[in-house]
Amino acid sequence: FQSSLAIDIMDRNLYERANDCRWWALTTTFRTLLSQESLNGSDQEKMGSILRYINDLYTVYSAMFIYNREGTIVAVSNENDAHYVGKKVGHSWGHETLDLATTQQYVVSEFEPTPFYGNDHTYVYNACIRDYEGQSIGGIGIVFDSKPQFEAMLHDILPKNEANEIKDGMFALFID
Repeated sequence: FQSSLAIDIMDRNLYERANDCRWWALTTTFRTLLSQESLNGSDQEKMGSILRYINDLYTVYSAMFIYNREGTIVAVSNENDAHYVGKKVGHSWGHETLDLATTQQYVVSEFEPTPFYGNDHTYVYNACIRDYEGQSIGGIGIVFDSKPQFEAMLHDILPKNEANEIKDGMFALFID
């Protein structure tokens, strides 16, 4: 039962990440600004401030970023990631995202090390941003904060005593 519950919680949590990236790819400001021929610093800051606002509300992500139709990162949610602005996404999932056919589709990386997560293992969820004619003009990437999130999921399924402490000797792991 505990194993089944852990997998159900994880599946539901990760499915919500796919919904989040697809929803935020529909953000009017992202669509409008990426439709322009070029972006200025003010445009990039506006997108970055929206990403920061979202990321502050959704703490399951360590970072979020927007990239243009060439796969170049143009805005980030975290000021510590500002060095990525102007650089290519550099992963196959970035190119795959730009080729998606509908707003219902998304791309998620393998559970692998990525520089967007301190070269540690995580998932990066992506959705295509489209202009108002439906053309691909960029993408949004959201970096799942895997370490604390998976730990919390596992902690939640373990049996607790009356003081809401994990019972002695109990532990849980996600393995394949």
